[in-house]
Amino acid sequence: MAPGLALHTSTDILGLGLQIADKPRILTLNEGRALSETLQLRLEQFLPPYRWRDLVWIAVCIGPGSFTSTRLGVMTARTLAQTLAIPLFGIDALIALAAAQDTSSPIAVRLDARRGDFYAALFERRGAEISILRPAGLVLAADWPAWRSNLPAGCLLVDGEQSTDPPIAALSELAHHRYEAGERPHWQQVEPLYLRPPPIHPAALS
Repeated sequence: MAPGLALHTSTDILGLGLQIADKPRILTLNEGRALSETLQLRLEQFLPPYRWRDLVWIAVCIGPGSFTSTRLGVMTARTLAQTLAIPLFGIDALIALAAAQDTSSPIAVRLDARRGDFYAALFERRGAEISILRPAGLVLAADWPAWRSNLPAGCLLVDGEQSTDPPIAALSELAHHRYEAGERPHWQQVEPLYLRPPPIHPAALS
């Protein structure tokens, strides 16, 4: 079966997945700030024995997360999908974390948004798909207790900061399921998910 390629660049840990049938081959590497210099090389090392033209889809984490590395991953995935004329699945980091959980209970996911704030969303698993019960948003530190207190009974709360590696296997499997279900999203539909405006250095305004 022809493979699909998944990328997760929204944290310091680079995640790569190559989906063949129902089993992804995954690789995680701590690239940190070097990602802009190493991403292309890591992709070329990871892909064999397959070639670029063997791919039938690409999936990428669109954030939220690091502004620079998320944008790098999304732009790389868009370029590849455009060049290869194949579908591009943009999947946010919160959904990928929810998809990694093996539970029938509602799943609340939060990620550190700095300054004591969180990116958070509420999901429900329905078979292989994840349904959104409360969309992803920025929850300020002062609002977090109220957001959490309104979660449904029995809800599983997933703190993304407790996981050292990105959920690349879940991201890859989710894209594979959507591809098999007939979805063919165009690369132009995929943009980085910024739930907080990127920081602007004062010098950039002068």
